[in-house]
Amino acid sequence: MFSILLISYLILIPKTLSIDLIEKDLNNSIEKLLLINDKLYLGTINTLHRLSSLTLNTTLSSLNLCYQCEQNYHWKILLSLPNENLLLCGTLYQGLCQIIDQDFNLIINSSLPIVANDPINSTIALIIPEKNLIYFGVTYTNEGTYRWQIPNIAGRSLNNSRFMKILSTNDDEELISRDDLSLRFMSRQQTTFIVQYIYSFYTKNYIYFLTNQPNDLEQNSFLTKIVRFCRDSSTSIIRTYTEIPLICLNSEWILKTADMIFDKNNQQILIGHFTRKDGTGGTNICSWNIQNDIDQAFEDNYRTCYSMGIGQRGLAFIKPNEPCRKDEVRKRREIILYFDIYFVQRVG
Repeated sequence: MFSILLISYLILIPKTLSIDLIEKDLNNSIEKLLLINDKLYLGTINTLHRLSSLTLNTTLSSLNLCYQCEQNYHWKILLSLPNENLLLCGTLYQGLCQIIDQDFNLIINSSLPIVANDPINSTIALIIPEKNLIYFGVTYTNEGTYRWQIPNIAGRSLNNSRFMKILSTNDDEELISRDDLSLRFMSRQQTTFIVQYIYSFYTKNYIYFLTNQPNDLEQNSFLTKIVRFCRDSSTSIIRTYTEIPLICLNSEWILKTADMIFDKNNQQILIGHFTRKDGTGGTNICSWNIQNDIDQAFEDNYRTCYSMGIGQRGLAFIKPNEPCRKDEVRKRREIILYFDIYFVQRVG
């Protein structure tokens, strides 16, 4: 088990301005932050600012993202692309995305909404550089007329010719089939089974999303889960999609933020910051070794359902539930769903 032990700390006096002074100078709260080389990009409501990372009190330039708008632009995504252009996604026009260069020149807009279109619900994004591909996890919202068209999870193109189009698994760019890189909840669950997407990362073989969501269709409890599916974009997401609960201390804690680090053996370590569900305060930090803890739990979960025939397959918001079937051994990429029976637990 990997754990974090805080022994002592030093108080450093910075020579730069604090965030609250920056926000006062910008006359708005900061929603997104991105550092590229010596430039710091700050996303505030309706505006993108570019500052020197060395002299934060000097605004180099600003971009107004809302001209004569009826509602404010709230940030969902601010990322640096492999070519160091910027990907911006926000709530305006039902949740559009665009690419600009570092001098704020527009390169391309998406033609359809991509992300959550309100200030509250979440969107996360994960770039796969070698595929020029980006995966989105998008929480359903009730605002607007296009929301049913937006998958909960989708792999979309970053190529200008196919910008933000959902990729197909059959190499036919003109054909989007049921085996495309997307995952949609069943229509009767889409508006009621609400999943908040918190963090994402990848390993050599898999994509992972961390979520806060109901435990089942009855929504008797709310907990943190980790989702996994194959990184190979020739396989549809639903064929390898699985999820398991991610518990820090006990079920009273829920994920707020997370990050990925490497230990001295170059093993990937997931660190999660958890807060109480009931809002009574307090915080916990828990950590997991991806290979030894997370992936092993997924393996045990698979064997329990498909080798031992124990439990229900689960995930009824995607496909109707049914009992696990013993000896139903298949290649991993052919597995559709797994049952949520294995609790991953490590205490930081």
